Amino acid sequence: MAAGDRVRSVRRDLDGGRDHRYASLGARRVAREDLDLDEGTLGVAATRIVVDGRTIDSDGKTDSGVRTLSHPGTVELLRRYLAVLDVECEAFGSGYLGGHIKLMRYEDGGPVRADSITRRFNRLVDKAGVRRIRLHDVRHTDATLLLDVGVAPKIVSDRMGHANLSVMFQIYGHRSTGQDREAADLVGGLIHRQANQSP
Repeated sequence: MAAGDRVRSVRRDLDGGRDHRYASLGARRVAREDLDLDEGTLGVAATRIVVDGRTIDSDGKTDSGVRTLSHPGTVELLRRYLAVLDVECEAFGSGYLGGHIKLMRYEDGGPVRADSITRRFNRLVDKAGVRRIRLHDVRHTDATLLLDVGVAPKIVSDRMGHANLSVMFQIYGHRSTGQDREAADLVGGLIHRQANQSP
């Protein structure tokens, strides 16, 4: 059986494979060494960009951008994905191109270009039938959802790697649209009580 056939067979047996990885990892710059699956955490330290048609890694993160994130809900998916990588490496043997450390790679171990990841993301969005957003906007969606369910702004800001809370509020100040009913009801109640107490 050819290496590619063995990999596809194992991927089916592992119930997932690459589509789960694209959907669950989120971070396209993650290396195996960034993961602590026992603790359920992911370290964020580098950025990956395309310059002159080449994908390069950069340590362009600010001090606040270098951080450790909790991700206990994705540990099982990551364990399965790491098993897929190990099988791929074994299946391709000496033809495996895994000379880099990034988890997002092709079956033969070759690195995935940042613009290829964006195209793949767009295809998955189209397939899901949802409104098209930029890959980077998934980060904004994450932050907005966290704020909407009541996660403390400081925690959200830290997870996003913002230098301070004001950055987060500048970016996500719009998120309260439609979420301000409770505040309006409180003010309305104060006005109503005051009006009823007036002679």
